[in-house]
Amino acid sequence: MRNATEQLRRVGAAAALMYGFTLLLALVLITPPFLGAPADALEPSNAEARVRLVAGLSWGSRMLLKVGFPLEFLNVPLLVIALVALWESLAGSGLGRRTLALVASLLGAMFLLIGHFQRFILLTLADRYLASDETHRAGIGAAAVLGESVSQTADVAFNALLGTGLAFFAVALTRGAVARWFAWLTWAAAVLCLISAVLSAIDWRLGFLSLPALILFVLWTLALGVILWRGSASDRLHVAESRGV
Repeated sequence: MRNATEQLRRVGAAAALMYGFTLLLALVLITPPFLGAPADALEPSNAEARVRLVAGLSWGSRMLLKVGFPLEFLNVPLLVIALVALWESLAGSGLGRRTLALVASLLGAMFLLIGHFQRFILLTLADRYLASDETHRAGIGAAAVLGESVSQTADVAFNALLGTGLAFFAVALTRGAVARWFAWLTWAAAVLCLISAVLSAIDWRLGFLSLPALILFVLWTLALGVILWRGSASDRLHVAESRGV
């Protein structure tokens, strides 16, 4: 049993590191094509302008998006494995609390998958936009607006659920024997995700924290990988036995 737990911890560590690096790579790849873009193309509500922008990109810029966009959602299974490993590592924190943390985080990952998959569809819409006349372009623009609406809703749900899950994890980590810096990093990621969700739900023009929240989450997954991988007693995620929620 101990060997199985140790193996899961190692696999989870590798998954967390791979997820963090691939998501960071995706952000690096998809950012350059949008640098210097017209202001209207970056407005969350102007999906059709983004379709026109992507349709007019050079071959090199489109290749960056074709690699970066899929990376944003194809790596989600790695996140699932890492979260399960964290859940197992917190076995002494109470089954109810850590299970709530896992369920909320996994639901957040599902909405992350939905939101990022819509961005991948943007490439297909851009290809069709180039090959269509004005009448059909209007329909493609409407489809892009609908997809953006789904993506925005998924982003709010992702931040709200992930922030909730991380908060529950943070409670267990703060009470346990984990490295204190990681517990506080978990709290910071949880709070930023929740604030981002609330602001974005109020008005999408207040959604400026979505990207910083995502970047901090990337750093958290990398830190999780390091914590899970290290075998020293001071950084193992064993916590004192406590009553479950």
